[in-house]
Amino acid sequence: MSPPSTIAPITSKSIRDAVEHLIAKEPLYKRMVPDPAVRRYFLDAIESLPLPPAIAGHVTVAQARYPDFFYHLVAAAWVMVALSCDRLSLKYDVGQAAAAGLLHDLSMIHLDKRLMDPSHPLDETLRQQLYRHPQLSKALLERHHCYDNDTLTAIWEHHEAMDGSGYPRQLMGDAISEMGKRLAITEVITAFMGQRPDSGELRLGVLLRMNLHRYDRALIQRVLALLEPAKDERSSQVRVIDRPIDALSAIARHIDEWLTLSQERTGLTAEASQKFERMTTQLAQLERNLAEAGITHAQLSLIGQVSDDELLMRELSLLALEANWQLHAIAEWGQRNWLPEFSGDPPLIWRTWTDRTRELTAPLLILG
Repeated sequence: MSPPSTIAPITSKSIRDAVEHLIAKEPLYKRMVPDPAVRRYFLDAIESLPLPPAIAGHVTVAQARYPDFFYHLVAAAWVMVALSCDRLSLKYDVGQAAAAGLLHDLSMIHLDKRLMDPSHPLDETLRQQLYRHPQLSKALLERHHCYDNDTLTAIWEHHEAMDGSGYPRQLMGDAISEMGKRLAITEVITAFMGQRPDSGELRLGVLLRMNLHRYDRALIQRVLALLEPAKDERSSQVRVIDRPIDALSAIARHIDEWLTLSQERTGLTAEASQKFERMTTQLAQLERNLAEAGITHAQLSLIGQVSDDELLMRELSLLALEANWQLHAIAEWGQRNWLPEFSGDPPLIWRTWTDRTRELTAPLLILG
């Protein structure tokens, strides 16, 4: 693929320059590697990352056609290096970590261009392309024989999740490589530190705290310790929803309702019991995430007394939107995984609760 003639071909030096620009622009990225000497060493290593002409051509096309996507790739190169800094000593290893970040999504430029539009709904054809892209990126790179197995494996795994809910292989826990775990959370960090006016450290912090089950907990805690949302100007752009404390209280009560109702089930088949257990496990995890984020019945009552704290209200709004989305997704799972033609009609408890969930979550889904 030939790069457009109006764009200078990408080199490892131009990647270094783009990373330096990013660090100057984004305080979090500077905070991730606070020592100037260490930053310089890493930037020198990035300048020597392996970038064969064919791969450089692909990255050049990405820059020309999809500038925001290119920004995401460059950011991922730096975040991967920063998250790996306690493991890296040789410039070769730094270059491999940077290459994993820079190139993990490279196959996306060869797929349906509608996938580059986050507002475009995914039909089954687009979803299947999306699910294949990690393996396609790996295949695109491995023919060049300059990226090691750890790097290629991490690229294959960058959408896997610790609870097995990721893709393409639904790996769980330590079945995901250490580099793969770092690349998975890198994908989240760069997405939420992206170009949206209301993105930034507040939104990233909420997302990580509400997904402790999906990403490596030690990495999450490491990133959370670096966040300073009060100093991030983008925090002021986060919309405060109407009565976020009431929304969170309603979600918490609805989860409690299921946890109570599900104990009353009787006369179920083994298959139906497994479905109930799966639903209960997902909701209990959501309840734990809310609790670790400071959202319990008692804490919500206390928060109500300090509701004039603007930053807190923005944070609670984001927590409500994320919890609402997760609750909706669990109910949708319940609808999809109880098909009458295979499992018979769902019990009244199941049907009533999932219907109520749809009613409860619908208003906030429009906002979130």
